[in-house]
Amino acid sequence: MQLNEEKKNDLLLYLLAFIIPTAIFLIYFACRKSDILTVDLGQQYVDFIAFFKNNLFKNPLSLIYNFNQGLGASFIATSAYYLASPLNLLLFLIPKQFLPQGILLIISLKLGLIGLSSYYLWQKNFTLTRKIFALAASLAFALSGYAVCYNLNLMWLDTLILLPLLIDAINKIFFQPKQFNYLCLITFLIWFTNFYTGYMALLFGLLYFVCQSIIQKCNKSIVKSYLTASILATLLDSFILLPTFLELLAGKVHSDTQWNLNWQFMPLNAFNKLVTGSFSFHEMSNGWPNIYFTISFFLLSLLYFFSHHFCLKEKITNFILLFLTFISLSFNPLVLITHMGQFPVWYPARGSFIYIFFSLTLALQFLKKQVIISKKQILLAIFISLLLIILWTFNLKNVAFLNSTKIIISCIFIICTILLFIFINNKYACLLFYGLIGLEVSINLILSLNAISYQKNSDYVTYTRNLSALINKIKIKDHSFYRIEKNFNHTDNDPLSDNYFGVSNFNSISNAKTITFVDSLGLKNNENSYSYQYSDLLTDSLLGIKYLIVAPFNSNKSQFNEHYYRSDLNKKILKSQKSQLQIIKNNYAFPIIMQINTPANIKLNAPATENQNNLFDALTNTHTHLFQPIFWPVAQLKNIKQDGSIYRKINNHKTAEITFNFVPDTNDTYYLELSPDITSSAASISINHNFIDNEDLGTTSKIIPLANNDQGKIIKISLSLHEKEINLGACHLYQFNNFLYKESAKSFIKKQPKSYPNSALSLKFKNHSNKTSYIKTTIPYSKNWLVFDNGKLIKTNTWLNTFLSFKLSKGTHRVKLIYIPFSFLFGILISLLALIFFLRA
Repeated sequence: MQLNEEKKNDLLLYLLAFIIPTAIFLIYFACRKSDILTVDLGQQYVDFIAFFKNNLFKNPLSLIYNFNQGLGASFIATSAYYLASPLNLLLFLIPKQFLPQGILLIISLKLGLIGLSSYYLWQKNFTLTRKIFALAASLAFALSGYAVCYNLNLMWLDTLILLPLLIDAINKIFFQPKQFNYLCLITFLIWFTNFYTGYMALLFGLLYFVCQSIIQKCNKSIVKSYLTASILATLLDSFILLPTFLELLAGKVHSDTQWNLNWQFMPLNAFNKLVTGSFSFHEMSNGWPNIYFTISFFLLSLLYFFSHHFCLKEKITNFILLFLTFISLSFNPLVLITHMGQFPVWYPARGSFIYIFFSLTLALQFLKKQVIISKKQILLAIFISLLLIILWTFNLKNVAFLNSTKIIISCIFIICTILLFIFINNKYACLLFYGLIGLEVSINLILSLNAISYQKNSDYVTYTRNLSALINKIKIKDHSFYRIEKNFNHTDNDPLSDNYFGVSNFNSISNAKTITFVDSLGLKNNENSYSYQYSDLLTDSLLGIKYLIVAPFNSNKSQFNEHYYRSDLNKKILKSQKSQLQIIKNNYAFPIIMQINTPANIKLNAPATENQNNLFDALTNTHTHLFQPIFWPVAQLKNIKQDGSIYRKINNHKTAEITFNFVPDTNDTYYLELSPDITSSAASISINHNFIDNEDLGTTSKIIPLANNDQGKIIKISLSLHEKEINLGACHLYQFNNFLYKESAKSFIKKQPKSYPNSALSLKFKNHSNKTSYIKTTIPYSKNWLVFDNGKLIKTNTWLNTFLSFKLSKGTHRVKLIYIPFSFLFGILISLLALIFFLRA
């Protein structure tokens, strides 16, 4: 009977380890109408998840390669990084309109599983009556500063679930060296669910194994078992690791990997993050490590090193390991080692969960050995607490996330902690301690997450429903190979979420050459994303944009995250309409696979207008001058003095404006080429009172439509200066030759073969030419693309240092393009061989 009662109590503690963190997180968001989408989760991950949900069973090959992201790219690394968690399969039980709520459920379950797995590890050190300490630690880990503040990076949370099991497996190796299956399985899962944070956990696992080998007796069989399990598990994961790492090497953009001995921040500043609620929006981009795991456990982790219950060798070894996990958050060489050779862009110190985990482990070792905390240790805890309070108070006015309320709350928790240390042997101390930890993490969660804003779930659902309806209308009528774009965005990954071939893309694993190309055309981009903003009639043609979905432009009341001013589209014939969204068919869109008679080897190193015109001429074999420069009209100045192209404020305390009243003398399209230094910090720009987004212009000129079919009408261009002076010398007005553009495009399109998707990984077209022809595509080049001409494999080349091209002899051709993921297939072979070895072993 007593045994059954103990089992029931033990089971109850396991349930609490899972349910409590899950419930706390769910209840918080239930009070916020379950709005979970924010920052990258709302701008990037939700689209990946939607694409995964839409295609895993219907079109699984698109998870290998698709044309939904960017101009076309492998999706294997993206799947491996963002989508490999087994918990994502639960999304298939949830209707599409409840996808945000489904994501909230998955994050909540992951936090619960973090609590469950860590409790499973730590409870082994305690008798039943004191297992509450392990339960409290599991709650502190599940709702630590890292888990709470980075919950939106849900793909990282699987590693936190598996880390305690990894340490448990390593511990077992020391007692049962031949039983390495458990370690092999956990290592496999860590690599599989997220290779990035998984690498951090496994690196820590290696260091932990070395430390335990020093502390405990270690023989060759133990080392052999550890290495065998680790290597075998890595080989079993080859099917995902090999193609992923090759993609990362080929596609990581603008990576800063300069090694130096500098610090990202002074390590002392990290202790400011021990304040309850130490989080803000700024902390996501350029903040300090999220190392919050309650004041109570922080003090206990330090008291471990002042306990006589542990031998000196053990304390020194564990101190070195703890010190390494701490300074790896800020010391540049260790930051690069722990972050796979890349400095993190946003979300700093992504491995801080390891420091939290090991600190909690040491704190529990202390509680296991010390039933009573000595007076000296209590005085030491008070002294450390006073140092923390002094640090927080000193930085109160200098650190954005600090305020007097948070410091007072933290001081109250310190007082409660010290009192519990004094009465730690009381029979109710365990329960009071758990209650204190629960209160600490709950208040920290509320204060931290209240510091950032969230999108409404309804906005996402309504947007995707309306856009998907229009996309489906297009797809039903047109089965050829083309791209679709818009003059608005919810995110740069709309093509993934709404399942169409587009241009825009936001992905940490982006193709550097593709970004360089879109930059040369003047499209908006940064180091890991690009959109269709600053597009024009020529980009519509060159990139094969056969359909455009347009919303009426109102810069003051836009319902979209981004809305592009495209006055060059306003007068076109509308094909369909839904909720003010209009489908426009572009009859001048070039095919994605094009046939020309010359090699067209050109370089795109001029301003955007010139690059576009040169590319158009190279493809159409013409010598057009589509962009004709015209003179600026006389400027009307307010509080400004003009000196050539330089405009200076007269009085810095008054409004300064430049106005150009431009009157088109034809019905052609007119454009403004904007210099990249005329950003929103320099001046605000409006055209006919429509404000233009010039917040981030990158490093190349951008093209802004001014007028279309507006002969004789006044086009008002206004600039309101924010800086003392601006130089408009690199800004130009152009008249676009619509007639010549249309005639040249029509003539070119008539001669082109029609290509069709044959499957997710293949394309086909028929071609006949009386002489040698050159096939140019706007499909990013990859060695994985194989081209078969009448069944015979032919050589492929790069074009514009970006795209796939090949040559065909004269005659009739049946051409098939097939994408074969060689590294993925080779990885599968290695994994199968490793599996055979594993089963035999």
